[in-house]
Amino acid sequence: NLIANNGVLAGQSVEHFHFHIIPRKEGDCPEPKYWLSEHLFKKLREITMTELVENAKLLRQKMADFSSNMSSTFSDDLWLNIAPSCVIEHGVVFGNTNYKKSDKSIFVGNNAIIRSGTVIYYNTKAGCNFDCGHNVLIREGSRIGNNVYVYSGTQINRDVIIGDNCIVSGYLGNGSVVESNVKMFGDLIHKYENQYSSQHEPAPVIKSGAFVGWGAKVIGGVVIGENATIGAGAVVVSDVLPETTVVGVPARPMKRLGK
Repeated sequence: NLIANNGVLAGQSVEHFHFHIIPRKEGDCPEPKYWLSEHLFKKLREITMTELVENAKLLRQKMADFSSNMSSTFSDDLWLNIAPSCVIEHGVVFGNTNYKKSDKSIFVGNNAIIRSGTVIYYNTKAGCNFDCGHNVLIREGSRIGNNVYVYSGTQINRDVIIGDNCIVSGYLGNGSVVESNVKMFGDLIHKYENQYSSQHEPAPVIKSGAFVGWGAKVIGGVVIGENATIGAGAVVVSDVLPETTVVGVPARPMKRLGK
């Protein structure tokens, strides 16, 4: 027999899953206050301190091995794969009820922090050291690399790719690509030529090292080149060359770095 014992009413100051195994046979417990069988109680008294230390070392190693595997393996066997070193705040939602495809896996790598109010859909992956603010939406098919920080309130739509070492804020439309080492504080949106769906429209691509300023809009299937800079509030409707700074509405080049 099992009995759950969870929450504030159960006397928990830190919420966690907790249950008791209730003896079903007379004489299972030497005293009513112990939830142990007589055999187990006697066995525990026979364990030496050396054995306890060795068992603790073995347990630590097993947990470390498991954590290491979690950081590099996207398992199809379990739909929710979260590394043990992660911090998941109260109020985070994993999965969505209307997702009908077969792949419902969610993977979160080592040392991630996911704050309250965030919703992460099925078929998503976030790498190690993922730092997620409050009230973030991450939709199905999205892939987020290692060492990525996502500001509170960010909306990451379907099939978005974000590389390693990025800082991301704002709105990222379906299929947007943000390569590694990007700082993205604007919105990546579609032209919405089909008023009902943008799912199959070309999406913006932000190349490695680029910077997109606060409030900037990158519209349609344009490419922002490596190490380019998009000024705050700019509206980009055409490709931007590498190492180029653009500002204004519509955005126009200011200068080429090193020229």
